[in-house]
Amino acid sequence: MADDTLTETIKRDLPTLLREDPELRRYVIELTRSLYAERDRTEDRFDRILDELLEETFGVLVRNVAEFDGLVSMAVSIAIPIADAGR
Repeated sequence: MADDTLTETIKRDLPTLLREDPELRRYVIELTRSLYAERDRTEDRFDRILDELLEETFGVLVRNVAEFDGLVSMAVSIAIPIADAGR
């Protein structure tokens, strides 16, 4: 029963204590550090994934443009002889 009361007190008072006591905030952060990813690693991973997505998207765009260019060239090569034949 005493443990329940202590737990409830901590849940109720901890947010205020963390806002008002920088030393306690640093202590809790250090105590729980192993439970979450470090910001730098998370940002680096996010940047790497974003770069990969951009490269993939750009690659698809380049392939589509090349395919379109090939289709245009083919259409032009077909259209010119047809136009010449009609003269």
